[in-house]
Amino acid sequence: MNKTLISLLTCGSISLALFSGCESGPNAQNGAAWGALTGAALGAIVGHQSGDGAEGAAIGAVVGGAVGHAVGNERDEHYAETQHYQTELEIAQARQARAEAQARQERMVI
Repeated sequence: MNKTLISLLTCGSISLALFSGCESGPNAQNGAAWGALTGAALGAIVGHQSGDGAEGAAIGAVVGGAVGHAVGNERDEHYAETQHYQTELEIAQARQARAEAQARQERMVI
């Protein structure tokens, strides 16, 4: 059991280091970290039941980290897209307000 715990922590740490170094947003990094830890824990449990907890932890950490990173990256992309549309909306509103102000000013001059 002690060997399994050490393997779990080692695999989790390695996965965290690998996935957190990727250029990505905070959700992808957090997703990779949590996915690796969760995958390593579940992999260790399943691996222990089948006779090799260390191998299960390693496989679980890699798969969990990859899945967590993919899910988090999707959330980051959605957030970036939402921010882009919000910025475009604010620009359009500012242009319309400026055009209305110019029209009022022209009416006052005439």
